Amino acid sequence: MVSIRKGLFFLVFLLIGGSLLTSCEKAYIQFGTQYVDNGYANIVLVDTFSTALSTVYRDSVITSGTGTALAGAYTDASLGPIQVKSYFEIKPPAFFDLSNFTAFDSLILVIKPNKYYFGDTTAIQHLNVYQLAQSMQFAENGSSFYNTTSFPVNATPLGSLNQPIYPNAMDSLVIRLDDNTGQQLFDMFKAKDNNLSTADFFTAYFHGLQFAPAPGMNAMSAVFGFQDSIKMRVMYHESGVTLQQKSLDFALVNQNKQFNQVITDRTSTPLSLITPGIGEIPSEKTGGQVFMQYLTGCLIKVKFPTLRTLLQYPDYYGIQKAELDIYPVPGTYKNQQSLPANLGAYTTTAANLTGSALTDVNATGATVPQSGNLFTDPVYGENTHYTYNVTSYLKNEITQPSINKDGLLLYTGSADFNTSLNKLVIATNGTPGGKVQLKIYYASIKP
Repeated sequence: MVSIRKGLFFLVFLLIGGSLLTSCEKAYIQFGTQYVDNGYANIVLVDTFSTALSTVYRDSVITSGTGTALAGAYTDASLGPIQVKSYFEIKPPAFFDLSNFTAFDSLILVIKPNKYYFGDTTAIQHLNVYQLAQSMQFAENGSSFYNTTSFPVNATPLGSLNQPIYPNAMDSLVIRLDDNTGQQLFDMFKAKDNNLSTADFFTAYFHGLQFAPAPGMNAMSAVFGFQDSIKMRVMYHESGVTLQQKSLDFALVNQNKQFNQVITDRTSTPLSLITPGIGEIPSEKTGGQVFMQYLTGCLIKVKFPTLRTLLQYPDYYGIQKAELDIYPVPGTYKNQQSLPANLGAYTTTAANLTGSALTDVNATGATVPQSGNLFTDPVYGENTHYTYNVTSYLKNEITQPSINKDGLLLYTGSADFNTSLNKLVIATNGTPGGKVQLKIYYASIKP
């Protein structure tokens, strides 16, 4: 038991002034191994309850139809090498007549950074554009693609990008593509070839594109996000009194088929134990640390196995408030940008099925999902943490007749949960640099 925090006196005053006390005499409150108040109720803070941590693995995550294309590669100190590739289909422009005085100039890919990145943006990035070797088709009765989905591509890239990418300063990236492919598409459009008459005919002929890190680029330093307003553009000119530069845009079609493939190599990482059929690994087997990176299938589970020992306290009357504080391990993130800004907490089962989100009441009185209320310590980094109100959850759990094996799943709770590589590493208490603290305020009445 620990000393009461500054500000808790106000909470105590409210509680004592309410229904807990049957006498108007002011209760004496003492925190420590002894808490006696001549029979009146106290509010006692206990922060010595242990939590059990584990990494829960999802073998697939939906990444299609998100509105974000991701591409790049980097090697994570905790999770190993990660590569991300984006797949998408494009459609031809509507036919119109081209004069005999037009001529092909170039074929380019135009993509717009959406300002998201994970990693170091100062290095030269090596990304290739490939043409798909087959059409992208959903599985039977399916309507989604996953981080594990892939389709074959032609071996020779259509084009390459070899330059730094500054996502906050660049409006667009332009990648020069194969001239022969561009000339062929221009001639087909000029002849109004049937393969360019509809989007379906064109994707059957030109299956789509992949935007991916170049082979052997596992040491690339970052993964970048791009808008799904991708265009493959045929540049041409028309001769006349003045030379006119013009273009034909082959734009993204069927946003539901645009998806991101994520490739991981956990061979030399704490998560090397992950294999098909193993869905949860306790922190004891991963060096005392657990890992959340939703896009690579990793979630964090927090259980409260000693909660019911509260019932054995002779003075225990009932949980009044409970708070869970999660502190990222220092050194596992570079800045606030690499931590999930919103980290939801969801009820789960022993089989790790996701239930409902923990909720709270906001300033307007509305009930909203909790997001962790990330507090950052920009100076020392020691006090950066997430906070959850787990009062209702623990009030329910303490009434269950068995040891808590369900717990809470922590993973990115915002709309970008499957378009972000932001991660969280936390540790069991006692592991250097790690801290998970459960604080329970309970009403105490002397027997």
